[in-house]
Amino acid sequence: MADEIIVLQIMFIAIGVVALSQLLNRLLGLKSSTMKDIRDKALNLQTRLANAQVLNDNQMARDLQMETMRLMKDMLKKQLVPMCLKCIIFIGILTVLNFIYIDYGSNSDFFFGIGWFWLYFLFALGFSLIIFLIKLIYKKATGKEDDRRKFAREIAGMLSPGAAGAGGLFQVPGRSIPQQSMPQHVMEPTTTQSDAWKDRIHGITEIKDSWKDRIKEKPSEPSKFSIDFSTQRICPGCGETIHIENNFCDYCSVNLKDIAPIGDSDEILKQMAITALMDPSASVRKETIDSLGGFKEEKVLGVLTRVLLNDSDDKVRKEAADEIGDLHHQISTNALKKALNDESENVRKEVIKGLKKIKEKNKSEDNKHN
Repeated sequence: MADEIIVLQIMFIAIGVVALSQLLNRLLGLKSSTMKDIRDKALNLQTRLANAQVLNDNQMARDLQMETMRLMKDMLKKQLVPMCLKCIIFIGILTVLNFIYIDYGSNSDFFFGIGWFWLYFLFALGFSLIIFLIKLIYKKATGKEDDRRKFAREIAGMLSPGAAGAGGLFQVPGRSIPQQSMPQHVMEPTTTQSDAWKDRIHGITEIKDSWKDRIKEKPSEPSKFSIDFSTQRICPGCGETIHIENNFCDYCSVNLKDIAPIGDSDEILKQMAITALMDPSASVRKETIDSLGGFKEEKVLGVLTRVLLNDSDDKVRKEAADEIGDLHHQISTNALKKALNDESENVRKEVIKGLKKIKEKNKSEDNKHN
């Protein structure tokens, strides 16, 4: 067979392999939707870690760091498996080609003595560079960018160890966040520093997320829920329904001895609680929550917690967080921490304020005892 024909054959084979490589990248690579989901998860983790740092909650920070590592492992797994599969395919192709063109190896006089493999390599490299330049020119001319590459850069920026000091997620697992590193206006806020606290909160929660559109699409009706306050109560620690005589929650084991159930109240308070939980109008639920909080009675904490963790309207959840913060009872701490994962930025802001109120009350009580 003439050398010229072999050269043409190898050239077309190189073109086919490069085309196959592009096709496999499309079929086996991470889809834009998958990359966007990973980006959104990383963004959510970034916001939650910032909240944990403000609250000086070392355990929450460690849990979030472990969750970040699991997200990184999941992303690497989704990338490595397709890469390994592509390597196996190309090794198989080269093995077949070696049997076909074994007579045109590097020891022959074929094409200046370089052999079929290096000729194939030069063709493949050349065609790959041509495709790269075409994509680069197209991107420059149209201004469009591959969504997958854009999401990959954003994810790398959020998960990178070097980004930890600038809003990144990764820190050394198990390493506590020193209290001294927190700004003074966060750790010991005063009246004159209230604006600084607001700016701090605004800076943390101003991170753009993908939930805003989802919040707008949520129905205003509350989820289906029923309760008989004569035989049941709502745990203020987790928002779950338990028997009215239980002194400990069946779900979160919180001690309820010091908090009376709404079932011991008059019918007006019971009816208001039912309205706050089940009225179809979000504005009515919000106003009722405001009224319940105005009573300053700890027995309404269970209803407020249920609304905070389950209501479909972010304005209602925000109002519940505000009222829980005004009651500043220590039993609400876990519920507020759960609400730090809320989809709404405004709710998360109010939750942080509520946790701050509880912390300030505990601090003042400690000072009185001392």
